Amino acid sequence: MSNNIYIPQNGLIPDKAITNHSNIVWSLTGDTRYSPTNGSFDDLIEEIKVLDCDILISSEDIEYLFSLPEIINHFETTLIANNYKIIYFCYFRNEISHSLSLFNTLKQFDTKINFLNYAFYILKNGLFKTNNWTFYFNIKILQSLFKKNSYFKINIMNFSEHKHNILNSFIGSINPNLLHLQWVFPNEVINARNKKNDNIVKYFFALLIYLKFIIFK
Repeated sequence: MSNNIYIPQNGLIPDKAITNHSNIVWSLTGDTRYSPTNGSFDDLIEEIKVLDCDILISSEDIEYLFSLPEIINHFETTLIANNYKIIYFCYFRNEISHSLSLFNTLKQFDTKINFLNYAFYILKNGLFKTNNWTFYFNIKILQSLFKKNSYFKINIMNFSEHKHNILNSFIGSINPNLLHLQWVFPNEVINARNKKNDNIVKYFFALLIYLKFIIFK
């Protein structure tokens, strides 16, 4: 608050290991994980419309909105109507670690998901889509969709370059005056989902994904 930055309470997931505003996105996309008790996008607007400060909302699931024109339009125009402009920050992950980590996460929701089909889908489309979830591996597709569907610009940063001090990196991006705090995000939390997978086939296809989007741009 001393830096005029407010973190809303509506939309926060009550999980100490994953503190973010994903419930806001879930309320907009009809995600089954949405919980009314944790606050919707409408609840967020009610909370912040009387404030006179910068608002910080954080959720990796905001990327789902980029491929949903009507929903991102509603998201942005509602904030504009309440005298806010949006500055997006996106940390884009390395394709090989992202593909393996995401697959392990998706297995929690779909135990029948097949890695070969998953990898071929990414290689063919540059993204992976299931339900209303879209995950991007080709940064050009992300930028193109964003340019087409958003009124604002997006700041894209390389996650690999900042992962050992991700919080300081983010704070420095939004307000250089906050860097003196020297907050360090614990490595064990950052790597919590990056579990090693010894399946050679999976690493092979993950490597193909890496080659496609890094070397053969």
